[in-house]
Amino acid sequence: MEDLVIQSNDQNIEKVESFLWDICESNHITDYFGIISVPVVQAVKNSIHHGNHDDDGKKVYISCKYIQSGISFSVSDEGEGFDHYKYGEFPMNDGDRKGLYLIKHLADNVSYVDGCLSMDFMICGVDERFASMRRKVIENFGVKNTVSV
Repeated sequence: MEDLVIQSNDQNIEKVESFLWDICESNHITDYFGIISVPVVQAVKNSIHHGNHDDDGKKVYISCKYIQSGISFSVSDEGEGFDHYKYGEFPMNDGDRKGLYLIKHLADNVSYVDGCLSMDFMICGVDERFASMRRKVIENFGVKNTVSV
């Protein structure tokens, strides 16, 4: 397991991206960097802004663990959590909920338990159909990372 703890400040997003890149690079999965980084960074931004209310005295915790068929990232903060039931399965693509939309559509499995948002990414046996769908989601949101799967 690998962990990163940052202060709740947008200036620390670069540390998160570097953390994710290092994990992808050390596991020889840099082709997945865009698919992994977009939802994880969105979760961190949600923690900074909505969870910790931009209080840079509070922290955001990012954990990476290896699972049987891939890699899993968890993001938590020092906020009060959010009513994830209010958002259903996170299918929306409007207003302030675009981050949740990206998280739901780019991760293979998303769960929210005890204030911790977990995102699983299946690395072995990637289905080209799903990879194509993910590339379209990223392109529709104007994400500048080139994603190749």
